[in-house]
Amino acid sequence: MLGYLLPVAATAVYLALQGVLTDFMYAGFAYYFGYMQRETRIPTAFLIGKSLLLLASIAMVAWHVRGPRTAERFGYGLLALWALFALFGALFTSRWYPHYLLQAVPPLILLIVPIVVANWNRALPQMTQGKLLATAGLSVVWCWLFLAIYMPWPGWAKLERSVAYYQNFALYLTGQRSPQAYNDFFDKRVNRNLALLRYFQHNAKPADKLFIWGSEPWLYALTRLREATPYVVYYQAYEMPSGQQKVVESVRRQRPDFFMWTQNRPLLPDLKTELDKNYTATLVQENAIVYRRNSALSLPPTESPPPRLSSQGR
Repeated sequence: MLGYLLPVAATAVYLALQGVLTDFMYAGFAYYFGYMQRETRIPTAFLIGKSLLLLASIAMVAWHVRGPRTAERFGYGLLALWALFALFGALFTSRWYPHYLLQAVPPLILLIVPIVVANWNRALPQMTQGKLLATAGLSVVWCWLFLAIYMPWPGWAKLERSVAYYQNFALYLTGQRSPQAYNDFFDKRVNRNLALLRYFQHNAKPADKLFIWGSEPWLYALTRLREATPYVVYYQAYEMPSGQQKVVESVRRQRPDFFMWTQNRPLLPDLKTELDKNYTATLVQENAIVYRRNSALSLPPTESPPPRLSSQGR
């Protein structure tokens, strides 16, 4: 408990001194109470049932390992508890995202494979009829819960989609696919973002501030420009308490040198006013428009831009 609480407490103290403890508590904890109820495949109210299933499974593990304490019993019990809590965490929200299941893979492998390897040439350990029925019953419930959440399996996570990533790389490596086509495989915005990156590398100074109203937070990292607001994607302004007001206030206070807007994201009225009053459009790249603050337009571009990424996206 100390190992978990000490870093959290130290972070909380630091953020309290910075005056953003409330935002930290909401973003790290309170936000997820609403988030976990979106796009669920079984009612959120079934959380009580999942909690009872976890408790019953813990009791089953205790039943299996009861008796004189041995290294074998302890190891089996520890792995079984790890697997149970990992499965509970993966199925907790009833959301069908396969990467949630990754946390359950290591304990299940460590639990199942050694048992199979150790007993492949000998009879399985004897179990009482009561233990066998109880274990089978709980296993059926866990399997039903998994199937209810993950079936049908999401199309974007099917095996052929994973294989396609390796095919894309092989085609690019052998010269059968151009860098532009290679980038397009991942997302149609990649080549657009690289073009935006080149613009910022030629026109921005290292100390300049950037504000993005869209879903392109990686441009902050690629350009190495300073963020002008606490939120790096537009929807956070709608989901955080007073988020829209904080974004507008930050833009007015920080006065970012560059303002990038992707037109598929409606602008807040106050942000539109700021744009019309203080900024001039200097680049249109597909649906992205880059505006530069009027007071900075007369300044020459930086003579030593940060290192560029090539058009291949390396």
